[in-house]
Formats: sequence, C-alpha cells, structure tokens
Amino acid sequence: NKKIFNILKKCELPMKNFEILKNFSETIGIDFFSTPFDNESADYLDSIGVKIFKIASFDTVNIPLLKKVGSFKKTIIMSTGMTNESELDDAYNLLKKETDKIVLLHCVSSYPLDERYANLNVINTLRNKYDCLIGYSDHTNDIKIPLYAVAAGAQVIEKHYKISNEMD
Repeated sequence: NKKIFNILKKCELPMKNFEILKNFSETIGIDFFSTPFDNESADYLDSIGVKIFKIASFDTVNIPLLKKVGSFKKTIIMSTGMTNESELDDAYNLLKKETDKIVLLHCVSSYPLDERYANLNVINTLRNKYDCLIGYSDHTNDIKIPLYAVAAGAQVIEKHYKISNEMD
C-alpha cells in the first residue's frame, strides 16, 4: 500500500524479459545490469549471469537485500540520494565485507532536478571518505551537470531521461 510500490509495478518487466535484454546487450557489446528490489529478483538476476547490480537510493537501508546482493561478490552500483551519512556508512561497510567492487553515485532524488541543487561538492566528500569508485546519478533535463560532475571527479555517470514529455 505504498505509492512507490505502485510506481515500480507500472515499470516492471516480466522476469523472462531480463534474460532477453541481457543476451541482446551482450551481442552489441553492452554490459547489462539491473536494479533488484527484493531477494527473489536478485537471485534471478544472478542466475542469468548478471555481473553488475544497482541498488536504488531507497534500498540503502534494506539490509536483507544488501546482504543478498553482496553475497554474489559482484560489482554493486549504489545511489545515495535518499540516504543520510550514517545509513550510507552502514550500507557501504556491509557491502565492503563482501566485495571491493563498489560504486557510489551522488544523487539528489528530485525528478526533474533543478540544476541549482545538484550539490556536486558531495562528489569530493564521497571520494575522500570511501575507498571505491564515485559517480553521479543525474536527474536534470540537460547534459551540462553530468559534465561538471566529471570535472568534479565523478568516474561513473548515470543519466535519467524521458523519451517523451508526454510520459508520466
């Protein structure tokens, strides 16, 4: 009965489609990865050979999911948009026990994000605190903030976009 659940359900693909997408991605030289929101989905992605797992901002406090994904010993990309410093420390330390292949993405969870609030200084803060790759998850309606993020030290960029302004 949570709003986010209904949003995610509208975006959900049938499980079999993930394997189709993964196989197609491999044929064109793209590394396929996905965001599991529960242990069952994480297990399925692992079973089809996914090598990278994305953790959504709101799941940085989902300890069972973090433990499950960490147990695969694969690369984990984790957004930080809805996470406070203590929660991020806990999530990072939990994952670090399982893998050294962690990417933290500075993120401001606003859709779309007014570029004045991108707060790219956080990239440097993350680089100084955590022993992993640091990136930026961008929700602005342009491409200049991700460019600035790279100039600020981001090593990975995730760009959110809409195909059409008629989309919800």
